[in-house]
Amino acid sequence: PDYSALTNNPDKRLYNRALRGVYPPGSTVKPLIGLAGLETGMRKPGDTVLSTGVFYIPGQSRGYRDDQRGGVGTVNLVQAIEMSVNTYFYKLAMDMGIDRFSAFMGKFGFGRPTGIDLLGESAGVLPSREWKAANLHQPWYPGETVIAGIGQGFWAVTPLQLAHAIATFAGHGIPYAPRLVMATQGVASAKPQPLANPPSGPSLIRNPADWDVVNQGMQMVLYGDQGTGRKLGIGFPYLMAGKSGTAERYSRTSDAYNNNRNTAYLASRHRAWFVAYAPADNPQIAVAALLESGAWGAEAAGPIVRKILDA
Repeated sequence: PDYSALTNNPDKRLYNRALRGVYPPGSTVKPLIGLAGLETGMRKPGDTVLSTGVFYIPGQSRGYRDDQRGGVGTVNLVQAIEMSVNTYFYKLAMDMGIDRFSAFMGKFGFGRPTGIDLLGESAGVLPSREWKAANLHQPWYPGETVIAGIGQGFWAVTPLQLAHAIATFAGHGIPYAPRLVMATQGVASAKPQPLANPPSGPSLIRNPADWDVVNQGMQMVLYGDQGTGRKLGIGFPYLMAGKSGTAERYSRTSDAYNNNRNTAYLASRHRAWFVAYAPADNPQIAVAALLESGAWGAEAAGPIVRKILDA
């Protein structure tokens, strides 16, 4: 009866969410999108954007919202990561275009299995013109590029994929295949034979200075006056770097969003992410935590990440 209770539980407790659960990454991918802007030459670190609270595609009347009502004024990349300013990333994604956007983000492993040594891994979805044509048989629209810039729309990532991408970034862009088995042992008395674990290629980051800028932004999330995770680093013996994310289950233009910004309602509607690595000046560990009913990323998922880093 215990097993049938587990298998029939509506919470799907036996479902391996780390490998098979797919969710919009929300703002957790903004640092990597900011990196894309720097690496492709579309942005310099000091370039700024004016956040007024709503972003418009030129010539269109539909607005795309910032998290902060009324906007936060003029921000550069570091500030945009610190405060999670949607307008910066809406505009960056639009300026890059979906093809350049997808090509860069694909290098960090989105849209395909990581290849971990476990069965049943989901591939997720990296938004692209090709994916939409193959799966929905429809053309790509500019508004879809804009929302891809904040990790919404067609995006779908597994917690493992996101952790892998953040770990790859934390390691200065050098990719390693994630895996569970670190050594093999023939019999109990035999000496464990460590498995080789070489990088799977050279660094994905061309300019080390670009890493420094994004890393600074992710540290400001924890230590900046306006950082979305500014309580999480208190008392931790090492520097942390991180990013919150809230994966929404419906559009920000809906009445439900405007009328129900209370936490109980949002907890049932939103998924909370927090990603981090430490020490930020010499990264050794990366973590991604997801709460399926979590309201806001930093408040709900952040403390879980902190506990893992403490351990």
